[in-house]
Amino acid sequence: MGSRKVDLVLSDHLMPGMSGVELAQQIKARYPKLHVVLLSGVNEIPAGADSADAFLTKVEGPDNLCKEIAAVLTTFAAPEESTGPSGESH
Repeated sequence: MGSRKVDLVLSDHLMPGMSGVELAQQIKARYPKLHVVLLSGVNEIPAGADSADAFLTKVEGPDNLCKEIAAVLTTFAAPEESTGPSGESH
C-alpha cells in the first residue's frame, strides 16, 4: 500500500491502554504539525488536553464537531508543508 498524507487524527479520549491526551502527546512528539482532535463523553477537560489542537465533548454534537475540525484545519493549515506518518515535514 502506498503512503498517504494524514491531515488530522480524531480520537476518543477514554480508551483502553492509554488516554487521548497520551496519544496526542505521542503524536505531537513524532509529528508536531499533525492535527489532533480529542472527543470525550465526559464534560471535564483533562490535564494535558492542550497537547491536542482541540478537545470536544460528545454533548456538543456532530455539527459542532464538524465546525471545530474545519476550524482546526483552516487555522493551522500550512499548505506548503505536508505532514503525517508517511514522513516528517518536507
